[in-house]
Amino acid sequence: MISNSRMCALAAMTLFTMSAQAADTVVAVSASAPGTVSAGKSFTISVKFNIREGYHIYGPTKIETGLPTTVSVTGPSGFKVARASFPATHPFKALGETVPVLSGAPIVKVSVTAPKKIKGKQLFIVNVRSQACNDRTCERPQTVALKVLVTVR
Repeated sequence: MISNSRMCALAAMTLFTMSAQAADTVVAVSASAPGTVSAGKSFTISVKFNIREGYHIYGPTKIETGLPTTVSVTGPSGFKVARASFPATHPFKALGETVPVLSGAPIVKVSVTAPKKIKGKQLFIVNVRSQACNDRTCERPQTVALKVLVTVR
């Protein structure tokens, strides 16, 4: 049996470990949408990046030296999903080259239209691929699959 003081010490170490892992994240990605949407109407799924200071991700345009960031949404049958709309990039100069990048907390938006005759909870999968770099090195590319649940009324 574990004593209360030992249990508290283990819990504290676990919290510290989770914080340390969170601190190591160069790019965090989250997705959201309105909780309730109307049948036959459009709504927006927002994908927010939190990019550590000093780093950037590449814009969505294919370039020779970096991996373009992609965002795609897959939804239930009958939903119309538009292409992702990215915010404006800014130029980044490194190694004698200028490339279009995103930094800080950019938000990518995807417009979705619900079918006219559908009701209930609907699950969307948001696939995100990006690569974080700074002026000296690049991290490994990351692919993240996020779930977004909306209720159609």
